[in-house]
Amino acid sequence: MTRRTHRTERRRSERYRLDLPVRFRLYLASRPDDSRTTFFPARLYDISRHGVSFLTDTVEHRGLHFFHPTVPFSEQCTVEVELPGTGEPILVQGRIVWYDKAEPGSPCAFRAGLEWIDPPSSLAKDIKTLLRRGAGAPAPTES
Repeated sequence: MTRRTHRTERRRSERYRLDLPVRFRLYLASRPDDSRTTFFPARLYDISRHGVSFLTDTVEHRGLHFFHPTVPFSEQCTVEVELPGTGEPILVQGRIVWYDKAEPGSPCAFRAGLEWIDPPSSLAKDIKTLLRRGAGAPAPTES
């Protein structure tokens, strides 16, 4: 996991900009007595079939910094994404692979990138449905 000071394009699939409310929580293997955190609010920034980035003000819970370099890369974050018109919220497991301060004027302090871990086939279908409705545009390439 890294904190990025500059962005290098390493995407495997095209991302689409979507501004939607999401919630996320972490499953923390390092804390078996407290293996799941509560859900925290966030804003979806962009999404693809390989991952998502989101904006959040929450980076710490009970003294554990979610994005700290000492947190093992294998710690998994579960992101709850509620896509419009799909009914039930979708729970998808992922791993936080980078974070940075959000851009000036952003509604949140941080932006984090999460890589999906074995996403359900329904996720790809829901993303395609949402994009067909015109709710998302290709995200600009960042340098």
